Amino acid sequence: MVEGEVTGIASFNQAGYSQIRIHELFSRIDRLSINPLFMNQDFGSYNYEIIFRDLCSVFTTISSKLHETELEEVLKLRNEIKTLIKSNPAFIMQGVRDLYGNKKQSMKFNNGDWEIINDKLFFLRLKLEKQMDKHGFGNPSKKDINTSVIN
Repeated sequence: MVEGEVTGIASFNQAGYSQIRIHELFSRIDRLSINPLFMNQDFGSYNYEIIFRDLCSVFTTISSKLHETELEEVLKLRNEIKTLIKSNPAFIMQGVRDLYGNKKQSMKFNNGDWEIINDKLFFLRLKLEKQMDKHGFGNPSKKDINTSVIN
């Protein structure tokens, strides 16, 4: 081949890198899911917030393969979760008075909103995993290996 000649053949397989990225994201999601309410000092966020961001990263990684209606469904769910986390977080600060009447800040667990956030995160992951399998991001040892991203 002559130097500078364009052959139309990629010198690397982007799909392989996408699979590694997805694997690393889901590995972290699984680790963080052990205690989603833990304040993660490494990231300065609660684990459930990191899980959400990682699920959004999975979405952006697979989004080019999704149909328009699939994109809209995920974006709608993503926006719902984003709004919930911002306006109804799992932990809220509230002013309380101590025995001497001094006002102090106290953190309160917002159980009702946490359950909604947790359920929506579960459904987002479920939806993404179904779409990944449908579009060949799943296990390459499927019945029809030609539909897998990597062979």
